[in-house]
Amino acid sequence: MALIKVCDNCGKTKLIVPGENVCYKCFPKKYNKKLNSFINNLKLAKDEKEELKYLLKNFHLTQPQEEIKY
Repeated sequence: MALIKVCDNCGKTKLIVPGENVCYKCFPKKYNKKLNSFINNLKLAKDEKEELKYLLKNFHLTQPQEEIKY
């Protein structure tokens, strides 16, 4: 079921990510803000936080094709 609504971030009427009020183009920005906030709240040294941000930014989780259901 496709949800076409007004994006909370850019204000355009687009396909919305399920469970969120942002479009697919704006979702990574919102996700990165949440992730950075979470990392900054961890009790880690500054260099450990930077390393964690780098690893998460450059790590892409993928699923095998047979597990993807449409």
